[in-house]
Amino acid sequence: SLLDCKVGVDVNVEARIERDESTLPVRCVQEFGVHLDASGLVLCGVQFEGIMAREWDDMPPNLLSHAAHALQFGSSQVVADLTTKLQRDILNVLFEGEEATRPKYFVFASDALEPRLATTAEYMDGGRFQHALIELIGEIQTSKLLGKEDMLFVGADGILFAGPNTRDHDLEAVLYNYVSLMVIDLTIKKVFTRIRVLNDSLAEQYRFIQLRHADPLQMQASRDRIHAAGTSVMLLAHVIGHVIASVERWTQVENEGGLPKAMEEALRLHAFHEEVLHRAHDLDRVIKRSGFEVKSLQEIADMEDRIQLEGVYATVQHGTKHLSEAQGGTLTHTGVVKLRTEVPVRVICASLAARLAFDLVHRIHAGIVTGTGTPAWFTATFSSFNDAPWIMFGFVMAVVGMIGGGLMWYMFSRVGRAHQYMWRKVVINKAIDLKRMMAFLEHAGCISSRHTIERTKERDRKVITATFRDNNFFRWFGEPPMMTLEFDATNRFVLSAKLAWPFFSKRLNNKDATKAILEILFDAKVTFDKIPAKEPPMAHVK
Repeated sequence: SLLDCKVGVDVNVEARIERDESTLPVRCVQEFGVHLDASGLVLCGVQFEGIMAREWDDMPPNLLSHAAHALQFGSSQVVADLTTKLQRDILNVLFEGEEATRPKYFVFASDALEPRLATTAEYMDGGRFQHALIELIGEIQTSKLLGKEDMLFVGADGILFAGPNTRDHDLEAVLYNYVSLMVIDLTIKKVFTRIRVLNDSLAEQYRFIQLRHADPLQMQASRDRIHAAGTSVMLLAHVIGHVIASVERWTQVENEGGLPKAMEEALRLHAFHEEVLHRAHDLDRVIKRSGFEVKSLQEIADMEDRIQLEGVYATVQHGTKHLSEAQGGTLTHTGVVKLRTEVPVRVICASLAARLAFDLVHRIHAGIVTGTGTPAWFTATFSSFNDAPWIMFGFVMAVVGMIGGGLMWYMFSRVGRAHQYMWRKVVINKAIDLKRMMAFLEHAGCISSRHTIERTKERDRKVITATFRDNNFFRWFGEPPMMTLEFDATNRFVLSAKLAWPFFSKRLNNKDATKAILEILFDAKVTFDKIPAKEPPMAHVK
């Protein structure tokens, strides 16, 4: 139930917890309250009316200690319902999944201690009194007598304040301020511990990054570790940012004298506040350095991934290039190139083209995928096909065939342009008109030319080699071959011709090459006819 609430300041709620005494020595816990401060401080308070057979005015330290430690889980369970998803993630990072049993800082307020001794030093006798106090609040760090009857014991795990003035409002305010600083200090220590563990794990990441090449299974594990480290650093930086803001907003009510002033001096509130603030800023710098280290690790891992991926791409490109090259091919007597990798390449291209075509046909009907209505023209055009499945199937296959065929033609033409050409040399031996030959080469856009002087017994002759491309689309129906003519300018004879063509795009044999060259030269009126020269008869021995 809600007790009170100050908007933007704090909220107080009350809960009642009852446990079976057969499992725990706690019989009944009443007035279990939770104080939620705007700074993030959470205080849980209980009042014991009795533990087992003992009443409220006769609480032995051992039973009180067991009851207090049993309340650790109960208070965590109550506060868990009030936390957000971000807060639960932060607790999970800080306590590594053990946030339900996370340690608490205890404050015990008692009306009196039995037996009543004159000074606090008498309780620190190294005997049963001191052991009872250590069982309650941990190792004793400070003990102080406030006034005549009030005693203060400060331990590693909590505080014990005993005396008739324990319910004084001013004293409660001093205790509240000290506990808030102590909780923040414990949070700083826990964050520092987690940062040390995190930095150790980051040091291991460099080794894991180097092992990723030897053990591919470490690649995903390394990415997961770096991601988890980055998430932890982000959450811890979020915690320390709120811690610094809480410490800077911390204010202490000035007490002019009396017991509140004595308690404030015994607890060193102002000095303790400065120490906590300095530790928070130091820890903030440590977390920022850890964040930079995580960023550097991520960049190194990304660089290693890019290098490895570039190696994979280079290997694939090298292998693909070998698939489309003429290495290991055979040339038949008709000039047809037989490649060992031709069938796999054509199957791959056909599969890719067919898959893309099916996707295009499938996405035409947008309503199948998105659930939206199809256009009116589409429905009106294809409604009759829907009533005849076989006609629709034939239509789809025809569309797939046209799209796939076009894509395959484009792919093979690109492969032919990007990779090797097949060369074929044919012998012409035809007389030419030299002036028209030079005009023809100029009009055809001669790419390169060179000449050589060949010396013979009769006289020297000038042999010219010129390269051009025939751009007559109707003659080749595709990418035209590159042609190199070799002709004798002195005797005015075309000697031979070389054709270079993409072996994936077109198949040429000797007859086709000779016929094509003669047609080109005859159309340009370079030769006087287009009849191939006859081969000289072979000599026979009788």
